[in-house]
Amino acid sequence: MKDGSQVLLYKESYALVIGVSRYTRGWSDLPGVKEDIRDVKVVLEDHGFHVTTLPDPNLAELEQGIKNFITTRGMGTDNRLLIYFAGHGHTVAPKYGGAKLGYLVPRGAPNPYEDLRGFKSKALSFKRIEEYALSIDAKHAVFIFDACFSGSLLSMVRAVPEEINNKTAKPVRQFFTSGNEKEKVPDKSIFKAQFVAALNGEGDLNRDGYVTGTELGSFLQKNVARYSRETQHPQYGTIRNPYLDKGDFVFILPETNGSGRISGGSTNNPSTPAWTAGGPDPEYELWKRVEKSTDPEDFKFFLSEYPKGKYGSTARYMIRKLAKNSAPSQGAATISSTNNNKPVRPRLPSPGDTWTEPVTGMVFVWVPGDCFQMGDTFGDGASDEKPVHQVCLDGFWMGKTEVTQGQWKKIMGNNPSRFKSGDSYPVETVSWHDAKKFISKLNTKSGQEFKLPSEAQWEYAARDGGKKVRFGTGKNIISSDEANFDARAEYKKSYSRSGQYREQTTDVGSFAPNGLGLYDMSGNVYEWCEDVYDENAYAKHAPKNPLVSSGSSSRVLRGGGWGYDPRFVRAAYRYRGDPGSANSYLGFRVCAPRVR
Repeated sequence: MKDGSQVLLYKESYALVIGVSRYTRGWSDLPGVKEDIRDVKVVLEDHGFHVTTLPDPNLAELEQGIKNFITTRGMGTDNRLLIYFAGHGHTVAPKYGGAKLGYLVPRGAPNPYEDLRGFKSKALSFKRIEEYALSIDAKHAVFIFDACFSGSLLSMVRAVPEEINNKTAKPVRQFFTSGNEKEKVPDKSIFKAQFVAALNGEGDLNRDGYVTGTELGSFLQKNVARYSRETQHPQYGTIRNPYLDKGDFVFILPETNGSGRISGGSTNNPSTPAWTAGGPDPEYELWKRVEKSTDPEDFKFFLSEYPKGKYGSTARYMIRKLAKNSAPSQGAATISSTNNNKPVRPRLPSPGDTWTEPVTGMVFVWVPGDCFQMGDTFGDGASDEKPVHQVCLDGFWMGKTEVTQGQWKKIMGNNPSRFKSGDSYPVETVSWHDAKKFISKLNTKSGQEFKLPSEAQWEYAARDGGKKVRFGTGKNIISSDEANFDARAEYKKSYSRSGQYREQTTDVGSFAPNGLGLYDMSGNVYEWCEDVYDENAYAKHAPKNPLVSSGSSSRVLRGGGWGYDPRFVRAAYRYRGDPGSANSYLGFRVCAPRVR
């Protein structure tokens, strides 16, 4: 429902998500593709797609997978199809001139510089992809390649903006690539991150509640180039076919739902710029989430984040208006109350002390302050986990578990989680903004001060108070008997044991705690931290109680989750997330300072 009228766009939505991470015969592995495929699958499912994944196919498996997908899913004219490929790409120039031809590189294809004939026989050409595109009966199909190559298939003519109904009425075959032929695909995909951000609402450039293929292409071109520092330049366009280049693929953004949870949607001020010179405007991104809310706490939260922002006066007006609308009528009975929920925290806590917050029942564990060596002390990780450096922290109270669905409901009155398995399971599908709103309301109801942990506090607590341990379990080897993560044999590392992949969250008390008494510091759900993500944060950290507040528009996530392999559940692993992103991998826990 948009602007009071229903727009029926598609009957069914199907996606085939292909990822090649294991390569041989002269190609480098792309281990980050496994994570990319999971993230893309989640965001597409959030948009109503039925998603099929195809990991590490050779040419025969790739062709058969695409054929089966088109045969079973692409025959309905009112359906929409999306095919996403992450892996290597390559461009071959014809020996006697003519247009260059791009190829997708499946598992088993040889390096073309060593065996060009073998490469052509084992890779999938763009010409073959064009044949697949023409064989689809569905009006709308989009092919998205997180691979760098070029080819003559794309028409670089851009569609003229039209109404959404007109866009969906006309057939189209659209194509996106993450870069051109001379550019290298990074393992940590910027293209994937921006694709997910676009579908989470940032790609809605005209603020009408939809992300069209044209908007997606423009968004990816601008942002991937920016965040890759001009080393990647995505390409997009339509097929060179006059019958299949008139429409536009459309993603429908979620709106504020009946539960009161705020999600992306349209705005009453489409002329307001959503971009600053450095990227997305975070104030505008938050404002578009709260502007149509009927809960005054949303506007109070906005003012707590941007007290002198350009929407401040409107936010204050909405607080007064909503308060007036909810005021009891004259003569009605009123109930006066005082805040009797103030917890009694020990003023001089000792190691091992716990304390229960009475509004939600959350249990907190005292984490004594000290200094520790923060970062990748084992040499397992990426450059953003370096340099290892000394950080000193004051003591603090840390949530014994991730915030549960039951605790969330007591404060927010709804449950956004995908896996509604019980009140003792972690709340998930929450953005950084959602977590901050929860904390703001908890602070109001409890009369106390809670916050998200800083990245330094989180790692210190995960490592049993800064010890040299690899995982949040307090150990250097991890298994699925001790944490909820993807422990399948294909993802085994030297520091993990093969085991179970549960494919969802688990009860927060399912596994043994670490040495501080904290549960699920590795696995179950990723946990939001207060810090802004900065790839070079460790070179800039203050020596005591560091907190990064600038460097990007992303926020830090820690701990890995149920769908991630052993690399991502290491205590030192740093992940970045758009503060507006919400999926079933994302949750949080809260902390509190010592009472002074």
